[in-house]
Amino acid sequence: MYVEEDWWKDLGFWIWLLVFINLWGAAIYWGYWYFKKRRSERQPLQSTKPLTDAERSQIMKMFEDVANLLQTLEDVVNIMRGPIFAVVSEYRMLDKADLRYCNPEYVRNLMDKWWTNIHFKIRKTAIFSAYIDYLGKEYSQSVAKLLPELKNIINEWATLSSPDNDKVITTFNTIFNIFSNLPPSIQNMYSNGLLFLLTDTIYFISKKI
Repeated sequence: MYVEEDWWKDLGFWIWLLVFINLWGAAIYWGYWYFKKRRSERQPLQSTKPLTDAERSQIMKMFEDVANLLQTLEDVVNIMRGPIFAVVSEYRMLDKADLRYCNPEYVRNLMDKWWTNIHFKIRKTAIFSAYIDYLGKEYSQSVAKLLPELKNIINEWATLSSPDNDKVITTFNTIFNIFSNLPPSIQNMYSNGLLFLLTDTIYFISKKI
């Protein structure tokens, strides 16, 4: 009887040990693939479809216009030197912009921090819906969804941060009009991506109240 009880105890031990080893192995496996996926998401990727010279020229004109308008606000708000300025700087120095920042993978990485900002948190569903349209290449629909949210964020922030922020509101309205009047020829991944890069700039501005 004593030997039989020991046998069952030993069997139970080996079963639990086998389960533990399998669970540990599964955790290591999924952890490896999770961090591999996260690392790949953080790499700015190139589009597989190259821009024509005319399209690149139009897109870069947008980048420069937006960056120049933002720079006029440096005496009013702390404009972060984010991807918009990085791309424009490369363009001015090399006469050839690196547009790797304008893609859904890079934008998705930017979005992770947005929801800590109350202005963004209450609009998460709408902003994420615009991102889903971006993924689905519904660029005009994505811009149409995102612009009203950004306008409301800027207006809310301006009202809460200072009684006199007319310059900020006016400048951003000018920027928003650029996106509202995009010609069909440049309603693409890059112009839509630029609006999300602008969204990241607005995140930095509006979190400082």
